[in-house]
Amino acid sequence: MLATAAFMAPLPAYRTEKPYEIIGFPESEVPSDQKTNVVYETHDTVRVTDARSTDEIPSLDNHGFAWIAHRSQSLVGREQFTSIDHEHEGSVDAYLHETIAVVRETVKAKQIYVYDWRYRKNGTLYKSLDPETDPETSRYFVYAPIGNVHADYSPQGGVDKLKLHLSSQDLADIQDSGGRVRLINAWRPLKTVENAPLGVCDRRSVLQEDVIEVDKVLPGNVELESGLFYKDYHKWYYMSRQTPSELLLFVQWDGECSSQHNAAVFHASLSGTESLSGTAPRESVEVRLIVVS
Repeated sequence: MLATAAFMAPLPAYRTEKPYEIIGFPESEVPSDQKTNVVYETHDTVRVTDARSTDEIPSLDNHGFAWIAHRSQSLVGREQFTSIDHEHEGSVDAYLHETIAVVRETVKAKQIYVYDWRYRKNGTLYKSLDPETDPETSRYFVYAPIGNVHADYSPQGGVDKLKLHLSSQDLADIQDSGGRVRLINAWRPLKTVENAPLGVCDRRSVLQEDVIEVDKVLPGNVELESGLFYKDYHKWYYMSRQTPSELLLFVQWDGECSSQHNAAVFHASLSGTESLSGTAPRESVEVRLIVVS
């Protein structure tokens, strides 16, 4: 199918000025016209292969992503990810532990750490984090799907994320054991996806010159993510009418190829006439994991 997504515009300014986005600062501190120098350009002829109709089965080690058949026993619904109370907190923990178990079995992991999770619903207005918001409350924000093509971390950004969430002793133990470390996202829709499917790009089709590092400036922290310039040779995939029993795993950093920008899987919420087969909003939950195998 042909889909629409937004890619980084190849601006000459990026030769001398690094792309940045400032998030979570009030207007009084950072005026809106200074919050980013990133410009996106929309492409409406992104050719995307339906994973249901291809003989080539995507894999984590090759493509960087894979769909796993798994029926959740702990997925209750949107309430468990949007309600702040002890009852729903327990159901979230159950889902996180279940996700850890299926990822551990899939990649034969020795250790797995959950460091983040997000609930998204199509049609939700983008919510910029208020620095005064209680972190516990912000965890239950409803986030909008992202139509801008990106990878969560650049090579250095992945290293920074590990240092942020693991102790120096944990990192030393992993290094001594010779373990392979990956940052993997586990993405599951809450119901059958009828619009705004998540598209993922075969990392082998991305060249280093197609990628640019972006500073994501947050209160107290700068995350390094990757943006992508559009190329017609990139190979994109999605799964038509993906169901809650089809879990998508995709790599965002890989210690075995940490110096390469294309180790991460670029992804985005897709739109366009051919990608919208229904009217129900897309709802999904994404769990972000540090995986040691």
